[in-house]
Amino acid sequence: MLKRIAGLFLIGIVFIVAMTITGCDTLKATEYVNEEHGFSIVFPKGWSSGKRLQNPTLVVDAIKLDTKNLVVPEMIAILVDSAPAKIEYGELFSRLLKSVKASSRYNVHDKGETVFNNKKVKWVLYSENTPEAKKKQIMYLLLKGQKVISIYFSAAPDTLDAHRATYEEIMNTFKFTK
Repeated sequence: MLKRIAGLFLIGIVFIVAMTITGCDTLKATEYVNEEHGFSIVFPKGWSSGKRLQNPTLVVDAIKLDTKNLVVPEMIAILVDSAPAKIEYGELFSRLLKSVKASSRYNVHDKGETVFNNKKVKWVLYSENTPEAKKKQIMYLLLKGQKVISIYFSAAPDTLDAHRATYEEIMNTFKFTK
């Protein structure tokens, strides 16, 4: 399960239903609600959502429309998987981080814990170097019961760094609905 999550750093998501992101007066936003997994999240206008990538844990992926023709487009993905039985949140994150660090493709830059919308969230910031391009990604990990929810933001290194505040605003809209 953790290898599947760790291997999915190149995919993304976006969601569509009208709302406005707090603090983003110039952006019209859309909300995606997933009743099966019990969450909702709001994203800025200008993202095209779907489920284009073939992965059983992928709920939805999306691409920022004005970057879709770039070598490394700006992408977001939400994946949901089952956690190993009776695993603690810290242990789950440690296992994931260990698998990312074990891969020669990834370089971990930073990791930490924060709170978004009253939810404790662990995160890891890393880059991936492939023959095609350099990518930088931040993954936020949430655990609710036995569900692991991973939210990935992926872009060219400069783009990801420049848009990190926007990603944090998006994370602040994430809500468990059941």
